[in-house]
Amino acid sequence: MGTTQLKYTPNSTSTRYKATISAWVKRTNIGAEGWIFEGKNGTNQADGFRFQANNTINMLLNDGGGGSCTTNRLFRDPHAFYHLMWVVDTTQATASDRMKLYVNGVQETSFSSASYPAQNFAIEGTFVNGQDMYIGTQHGYNFFEGVMSHYHICDGYAYQPSDFGSTDAVTGEWKINTSPSVSYGTHGAFILKD
Repeated sequence: MGTTQLKYTPNSTSTRYKATISAWVKRTNIGAEGWIFEGKNGTNQADGFRFQANNTINMLLNDGGGGSCTTNRLFRDPHAFYHLMWVVDTTQATASDRMKLYVNGVQETSFSSASYPAQNFAIEGTFVNGQDMYIGTQHGYNFFEGVMSHYHICDGYAYQPSDFGSTDAVTGEWKINTSPSVSYGTHGAFILKD
């Protein structure tokens, strides 16, 4: 069982409408719940995304009216690195554009359940003064077991997969952009390797 986590508590509130989290991850414990990112407010409600025990991915803005989507697709390959991106932009007019999940450069659109935040919904658990943000755990529980690399947290920006990777012209595989031209905002960060 993994027990590694990073925790950050902002000392001010920045944007609450846009965020991008991009990470390359490799699972080592298939069938175990593991959080990639969590922003937690004081009432135990969470923002973020995770592998669930049934090997789906769930993304959520669980701030009382936010939204939650769970993939139909299963992620069970312990040998593959997945490039995962969670993008929030609640300013968008179309509900399904307000919270997106990309896997290896492709947007996931097939969900077993899906609900989206209202337009201009203010995120309550991420980039908020005094609210803890975690990498690799759900506030000390459900640790991600595996490897994380090139982890980007972009506060106030909704980026595209092409900012972080591209398709190899020869192999057709999604490959990493090791020097993306992105901004991190007030409380964002770049972590090269876990």
